[in-house]
Amino acid sequence: GMFAIVERASGETVGLAGPWHPAGFAEPEMSWLLTDARHEGKGYAAEACQAVLAHVFAAHGWASLPSYIDTENAASRALALRLGARPDPASPSPLPGCDTYRHHPAHNPAH
Repeated sequence: GMFAIVERASGETVGLAGPWHPAGFAEPEMSWLLTDARHEGKGYAAEACQAVLAHVFAAHGWASLPSYIDTENAASRALALRLGARPDPASPSPLPGCDTYRHHPAHNPAH
């Protein structure tokens, strides 16, 4: 499931990150969100996602994990690439208007 992203200094929950598996998805998806635009650009999602990906790959032994990212969401596409994900056009997204980016354990910068 998803983990809360908490700002250390204030204790405020600023977002969520982690795998989730909604009905209709063939496999769990690595997802992230920030609760407010004022939290963007501070590295919260990147730090949380690196830790979560390292944890889920070690704990579950998954070979890969997709993220389905809106084609208009340049910030999330850039984050996926920084996290080591690669575009995966061979795996269509179950969400309209989204592209699939695939995370692999060996590409996670936390390793």
